[in-house]
Amino acid sequence: MKKIMMTLVAMVASTLMVNAQTYKVGDLYDVNGLKGIVVKVDDSGQHGLLMSLDDSPADWCYVNKKKDKAHESVYTDTEAFDENDGQKNMEAIEKYINETGITWDYFPLMKWARELGDGWYIPAKNELYDLVIAINGGETQDSEKLKALNERIKEIRGKIKKDTYQGFTTRIGGILAVTVFNMMYCSTEVEGGNVNIIYFKEKAGSRAKALVNGKNREGSFEFAPTLKTYPYSARKTSPIASRAVHKF
Repeated sequence: MKKIMMTLVAMVASTLMVNAQTYKVGDLYDVNGLKGIVVKVDDSGQHGLLMSLDDSPADWCYVNKKKDKAHESVYTDTEAFDENDGQKNMEAIEKYINETGITWDYFPLMKWARELGDGWYIPAKNELYDLVIAINGGETQDSEKLKALNERIKEIRGKIKKDTYQGFTTRIGGILAVTVFNMMYCSTEVEGGNVNIIYFKEKAGSRAKALVNGKNREGSFEFAPTLKTYPYSARKTSPIASRAVHKF
């Protein structure tokens, strides 16, 4: 009898495995209230990483240095240095918050991710790189592919919120306008109170060639520290439109 029961259990388990939903990059994941775009999957196709449908223009960290002298060092004290798992960076920031008695308001982007629900977090450096390559389909910015993904996400999530960009690109310029990739924060700090941000770095002369032949500009996605490289004024040209991720 015991042998029969074990056989039945094995058969049920095998059936469940065969019938389990599998996913590929770009699929919509919508299970038990958890919804997002698949940006990474394991060999089974059943587990991986989701990207949030919403984006956020929030800062990684914000301290009003004129009015809040006591917390000027928040930028440099969190020790969120993990490059592979953003959850560990969220945990480092939470530990810092608990130890200092400040609130998540000092970390607007992290606060936004937490408010999406349990398990959402801002991706670490390498997670963000994988996400960007996945949605773009490679190293050279594919404006048409990103535009199509923009539209698909709008269809899925409905009305666009006023305080978000809901897109991966922004068109700038007049007659000779070009489409630029919206920058994104990761959760990985770098020394000196900076945090990594990803952007599209085009090759010299690529923009002129693209305007002539109608193709995408050549270049690659790179990381840079934000505070010096991208002050607030630069964000008007290429907005920050960060997204959260969730493991499944």
